[in-house]
Formats: sequence, structure tokens, C-alpha cells
Amino acid sequence: MSIQTPHTRIYLLGMPASGKSTLGKYLAELINYECIDLDKQIETEQGATIAEIFEQKGEDEFRKLEQRVLQQSFEWEHKVIATGGGTPCFFENMDKIKQHGFSIFLSVNPNELLKRIRRQIHINRPIFQAQTDEELLADLVQRFEKRQFFYRQANMMVSAEDKNAKQLALYLHDFFQRWKDNL
Repeated sequence: MSIQTPHTRIYLLGMPASGKSTLGKYLAELINYECIDLDKQIETEQGATIAEIFEQKGEDEFRKLEQRVLQQSFEWEHKVIATGGGTPCFFENMDKIKQHGFSIFLSVNPNELLKRIRRQIHINRPIFQAQTDEELLADLVQRFEKRQFFYRQANMMVSAEDKNAKQLALYLHDFFQRWKDNL
């Protein structure tokens, strides 16, 4: 049985490796929604990985594709949507996300992001492979500082450092349950 949530779309925001996709799967299962990963949606539509799209078409074209898929999400119902790390930072996407859904910023400090990326590097983060730890940390700090302005506009912020994805999903499930009980 589905619980009532603030919106029929829940957007997960945060840096790469903050846990958006993993949390999205667990949360969607708990609230009887479907989880959609925007990056995976783009990869399926384009028949290429995000890294290949960046390499072949450039960041500007990727951001346009990302905006188009985000726009499509505004029509979806009962979805938990894991956004790309930069999604809320372009084309007034953050304003649109807030207009069409409930947004949750998964906050993780750059040092923890570095550890997570290094654990996953050969799985799904090839764009970070060529960087040394020092270069990658500097890159993450710079991105984090630029993106925080957008992330902090989310409807809710949760620390994704001290809980694993299952624990966060249960916490958010309880939050939505209390929301329902107070209606």
C-alpha cells in the first residue's frame, strides 16, 4: 500500500557518489513508487554512457539532454527520481524541480565522496579515473562549493554520511508517514 507523500515525484539531489541512485531504489520500494535514475534514462535514450556523451557531444549538449529528460519527469507519477549531480544547477532546473516535486538534498562532504568514488571507480565512475586523489578532492571541493547554492534550495536536506541507504530510506519513509498522519 502506498503512503501519501508531499508530491507524486520525489527528486534526490547531491554530488556524484552521494547515494542518490541507491537510496532511490530503497525509498521507492518502501513507498511503492518506481525509481528512475535520470542518468540511466539519458544513457538508454542515447545508446551511450554519460562519459561517452560528454566525450562525443560535450557538456553543453549533455546538459540540454539532461534538461529534456528532467522536463519529461514532470509528467511522471509516483516516482523517486535520482538526478545527476549537476542537474539542479543549470537552466533554472532547481526552480522547476521544486515546482513539480519534493526535493531532497543528500549532503556528503567531499572527503567522504572521494572515498566512495575510489571504491566505485572501476564500476561506474570512469571520468574520475585519471585524477590523483589530490586532484579529485580539489575537483570535488570546487564542484561542491559551486553546487551548494542550488542543492540547499531543496525542500529537505539529509546527511548521507552517517547512515547507509537503507537507513536513510527508512528515515524518509517515516518522515512521509508522519506527513500523511498530519494531513
